[in-house]
Amino acid sequence: PVAEESFSACLMFMDDNAHLIEWLAYHYHSLPLRRLIVAIDPRSTTTPSTILERWQGRIEITAWSDLDFMPPRLMNDHTQEMPKDDLIHLFRQRQVEFYARCMARLKHEGKTWVALVDTDEYIQPNAHSNEHYAYLRHRRQMQKDAMTVLDLLKPRQRNKDNVDHNNPETRHAVEQEAKLAEQIEESPCFPMARLTFGVKESDSSELFNKNKNAPIPWGFDPLDFQTLRWRWHAGRSKGRINKISKSLIDVSRVNPSLFIPFQQVRVHLPIKKYCREEDLWILNTNSLLVVHHYGGTWEQWSRRGSSDPRGKRTREAYDQMKYDTEADDTIRPWLAAFIKEVGRWTARRLLQNVGRL
Repeated sequence: PVAEESFSACLMFMDDNAHLIEWLAYHYHSLPLRRLIVAIDPRSTTTPSTILERWQGRIEITAWSDLDFMPPRLMNDHTQEMPKDDLIHLFRQRQVEFYARCMARLKHEGKTWVALVDTDEYIQPNAHSNEHYAYLRHRRQMQKDAMTVLDLLKPRQRNKDNVDHNNPETRHAVEQEAKLAEQIEESPCFPMARLTFGVKESDSSELFNKNKNAPIPWGFDPLDFQTLRWRWHAGRSKGRINKISKSLIDVSRVNPSLFIPFQQVRVHLPIKKYCREEDLWILNTNSLLVVHHYGGTWEQWSRRGSSDPRGKRTREAYDQMKYDTEADDTIRPWLAAFIKEVGRWTARRLLQNVGRL
């Protein structure tokens, strides 16, 4: 069944077209994403409709307005005249209400894994995970880098008689695979550490030639892509910069009675009964999956901030994000793999105007 072999997502939209084009293509290939519910903020000055229409026949997409999920008592509160603190509170209320109704809807449809990330966040296997390193490497070797997030969350059923117990690496990978299967069976909430990428630019030779195994495909410019242009971050241990984790939820294993806003559903603890508070600050090196978080260009970052109730974004704050601790290119192969999956001309159509305001 499709629901068992794909991902769903609940996504909030507010003037995010510059990010949305890449976000859809990336997660279509890398999760793989096949079902999406989008909540369009009533204060958004742009619409994602033409971008979403490109994906007809590939991703089943439903666009919601506040009428679809907001309680009547909150429906008339969206006004720019509200005090800032009230706007922020309403913004967070809206997130929680949407996540609760969206997960309940996907549960009703028979879906399984649901991603709850923003349009500037990209989920990928964590190549720097110490705990699962042997497992990750083993799976990559088996699947020649075609591994999706779903592949990782579906540990293989092994015939133990066929395992080479004389090979320490293989034996360790099998042990880690069994441990992961136990973790997934134990809870439908799967935490993912975040890694925030700054705005330090790289020279053209680094962007085009840094990873010879993942060259930039012909006809595409790395400067247009969040995942290709921004390579530098402040460090995997910088919790204050990377911020608290995000989660995947297997809604098929959640009782419908738990989709209660605030009581059981919160932004970073999507199902309070299963998502542990100690995992909010999960170490990057202990996280099998990682969420890459991008700021983008000054124009993109400030444009998003113009309608963000949490405050205006300043140039000074933007310039402070020029982190230079470490570069990471592990996400780069996705574009070539996506083009191979859908075809070059289809990829060009789906990625038309990527990164443009």
